[in-house]
Amino acid sequence: GGRWAADYNTLGIAEGTTLDEIQGAYHNMAKQYHPDVSSLPKDEAERKFRVAKEAYARLKKAAK
Repeated sequence: GGRWAADYNTLGIAEGTTLDEIQGAYHNMAKQYHPDVSSLPKDEAERKFRVAKEAYARLKKAAK
């Protein structure tokens, strides 16, 4: 994989995905893992939410 392979993997999308698709994947994960709505233990949900948010930020910046 390329430089951002782990970030694409984190969001469950293929490398080379469009910015719109990256945003959609992030929003789906945010809904799933947001600590206020997730069925996971709060600390696990917060960690997964933070990891997804950081991956999205890097991919969004790289797409510009």
